[in-house]
Amino acid sequence: GLSTNVQHLHSIITLDLHLNRISPPAQTIFDALSQVGPDGSATTSLRNVNLNNNRIYGELPAFGARLAPLEKLDLGHNELSGALPDDTVSHLTKMKEFSLSQNRDITGNVHEDFALMSNLEKLDIEDTGFTGELFEFTNFALLQELHASGCSFTGPLPASIGNAISLQVLDLEHSDLTGPLDPGIINCGSLRTLKLAHNAFDGPLPAQCIETAGSVPADAALCAAVEMGTDTSRAQCETVQRTDGGGAACTFQSLLSNAGSMQHLDLSYNSFEGGISDLLDMLPASYPTLTQFNLEENRLDGAIPASLSKLGNVMDMRLAGNQFTSLPASDLSLALCSHFDVHDNKIAGALPSLSGLVRLAYLDVYDNLLTGGL
Repeated sequence: GLSTNVQHLHSIITLDLHLNRISPPAQTIFDALSQVGPDGSATTSLRNVNLNNNRIYGELPAFGARLAPLEKLDLGHNELSGALPDDTVSHLTKMKEFSLSQNRDITGNVHEDFALMSNLEKLDIEDTGFTGELFEFTNFALLQELHASGCSFTGPLPASIGNAISLQVLDLEHSDLTGPLDPGIINCGSLRTLKLAHNAFDGPLPAQCIETAGSVPADAALCAAVEMGTDTSRAQCETVQRTDGGGAACTFQSLLSNAGSMQHLDLSYNSFEGGISDLLDMLPASYPTLTQFNLEENRLDGAIPASLSKLGNVMDMRLAGNQFTSLPASDLSLALCSHFDVHDNKIAGALPSLSGLVRLAYLDVYDNLLTGGL
């Protein structure tokens, strides 16, 4: 176990004990880490604690007030259980990185007090037993990474997601989130990784501009002009996009175009519908950063357009399990693509030339309506 003698190391700032076999109950750990003054306030010098990948077990105590100065705390890959106590997270206002990942017996609704951690840059709660609706993102202007796959969240993605303007990684895979993506996500212009697979999101994927109730009309042409990189003021379009109670939101197009460094996009196993031509037509002529493009197992239909070649650096292209009807007659220019999967669609006609996929190692077109020879 971890000796309470740690309490006597009054000047220690960083304590890194990850990848060991420390196995005391959680209460003992936090008693050892805590240094409390006569008035009950935290006096600890600790700022960074890493206990990842040990055998710490049991329910978490209400440690927030005792360890309020902490900036990084990693409790991932242990054997913690029970609900996160009330009046714990609300004290951790200086926290920049917080992890409870891979503690599958942590239960209860995801704590609304997470929203009070305004200095948070990374939150990792993947593969825990958290349930309920997601917390609000109102105070998360500094948040860069949210890893929350494998939980049981319900309801929509909060509209306040647009406040997370520094967000680079958003991973909410394998949950029960529903509804269309809130247009506020277009404000997350730093996104590199967006993983929303295995949820119940729906609505049209291209949605050039989504009209909302109010006096300001949707202006698809304005949004399109901005996305195509013309001289039209981006600020004008964003004003329209962010109008509360009225206006337009070019959700997916703006998200991809604003997030010009997007590398991984995985929206598979949802219920998105419609075509993808409009989505791709509104992107710049080249979108070089994207390497993974996964839309499989949705309800998408129509033609797979030649404009897919705009994603010229994609290495992994997955469009299987939809209702696409055709491949482009002209060569797709996807020179880095090694995995191209369009199985289980309604693609008819002869298989077109795929000579532009010069690095192709895996091609899957089974269960379609292809005819003719090879």
